[in-house]
Amino acid sequence: MITYSPVQISIHILLFGLVSLPILIFNKFVWPYRRGFYCDDESIRYPFKESTVSMTVLNLIIFPVPILTICLVEMYRVMKFEPATLSRPAEKVEVLFGYKLHPIFSRLYYYSGFFLLGAAATQTITDIGKYSIGRLRPHFLAICQPDIDLKSCAGHTYIENFSCTNYDDWLSKDARLSFPSGHSSLVAYGMLFIVMYLQIRVQWDIYNRLIKPFIQFIFICLAIAIGLSRISNYKHHWSDVLCGLALGFFTASLLMGKEEIWHFGVTDDKSTTGIEAGKDSVNLQTIQTNTNIDASRDLVVLLQYRKTYRGISVTSCYAFHI
Repeated sequence: MITYSPVQISIHILLFGLVSLPILIFNKFVWPYRRGFYCDDESIRYPFKESTVSMTVLNLIIFPVPILTICLVEMYRVMKFEPATLSRPAEKVEVLFGYKLHPIFSRLYYYSGFFLLGAAATQTITDIGKYSIGRLRPHFLAICQPDIDLKSCAGHTYIENFSCTNYDDWLSKDARLSFPSGHSSLVAYGMLFIVMYLQIRVQWDIYNRLIKPFIQFIFICLAIAIGLSRISNYKHHWSDVLCGLALGFFTASLLMGKEEIWHFGVTDDKSTTGIEAGKDSVNLQTIQTNTNIDASRDLVVLLQYRKTYRGISVTSCYAFHI
């Protein structure tokens, strides 16, 4: 039985708030590093285009999909491998604020909490890079519209003293937040989290052993496609997207690589024990089968050898007699 006291819940919330607090501070009170540009820099002269995947759509992919996946998988594990606990929940309960709950709630809280904490950490690291570097987006000139004559600006001249004539502060600020790609880092984290979660918690074949790898493949392709869309929309340079994907994948790998996640619920989850026992039984049967096959092969080889040896012996004796 796992017990979550009010103090533990409060510590979890406090840690999540501390990790998420820099996101609010950066967006509300911090201005990115003010970087200039070269007159002959063609990489920031692209037109402004609307995003193929808006921030709203990204949030609908990043947060509901993993949490819904966690809910479905944990409910399936309980219904398939622990049917007795559904009819007699008092035999196996979790305590939250003094209330007895079914253990599925502790698992949902555990994995969803890990996911949200990792997402907050990913966004915080991304914002640190964005505001510290202040790299100009490919559509920077189209958004900023600097108060200089770009036609008379020629050669490899560095322009630093300028002001944007576009008085939309949010757009002018956002045009300096190219590196790393926030879309790429978040979607890479979210999709790899799902992939590794399925690999850890779904230890049985879903009708066919290829279905789970296929679902994982789709999630990885989705992450890469969203990242590439940021390049085609002139929102980021290719290196921004590459580093964003690497950051998201690294954060998810670091978080899901914790040994505690692999073993959570083993003591109160019969599915893992049953699966492992089944695997041991299958492995034992395989070893016995392989042993019998090897023994049969050895017998056949021995018989062939004896037959050949006898033939050679008879022939040799006959030749000697002649």
